[in-house]
Amino acid sequence: MKIFFLGGTFDPPHLGHLGISKVCLNHCDKFIFIPSKQNPFKNSSYFSCLDRVEMLKMMTSKVPNVEIDLFEINSRSRVNYSIDTIKYLKDKYPHDSIHMVLGQDIIGSRYDWKDWPKIKRMVDIVCVSRPGSNSHSLKIEKEPFLFIDSLDLDVSSSLIREKFLSADSDQFLSMQPMLDDDVFKYMVDNKKCQH
Repeated sequence: MKIFFLGGTFDPPHLGHLGISKVCLNHCDKFIFIPSKQNPFKNSSYFSCLDRVEMLKMMTSKVPNVEIDLFEINSRSRVNYSIDTIKYLKDKYPHDSIHMVLGQDIIGSRYDWKDWPKIKRMVDIVCVSRPGSNSHSLKIEKEPFLFIDSLDLDVSSSLIREKFLSADSDQFLSMQPMLDDDVFKYMVDNKKCQH
């Protein structure tokens, strides 16, 4: 079986993440979201682990062959590294082919990652392009990535958080097209609880 996985804080999960899973399912048998407790390159997450997992479950509930694995959330470590998650997946799925999905915006920082040379020996890397990005610049590198074009949806969790925290109701409502309907409702209810 060919398994693709995408790690991240998903703070919050959005239709771009969902689109990546759907596009990747054209190339794999199973797609796994692995929410992290804490991104090693960021200070904190806005939404709690519980909220982020709940929103991921809502967003992916109708998509077959998509799973959520809580390995990093349930880990005792405050920060997990990709190499640890890969070792876990290789142990859990010893007879399957594991592929790590990275967004083109993230892949540029790969040399800063813990054990990058070991990571690329252990798993195949799938690079998903972002709308308006130049994937050609990465294709000329010597690393053997599988390149997949994502859906034409330019969205980021940081942009959604900015709109979510805005006092301007138009800004707040403008995040709705970037989110699954259930996730948007969950976030609206969450915002009401904060006031």
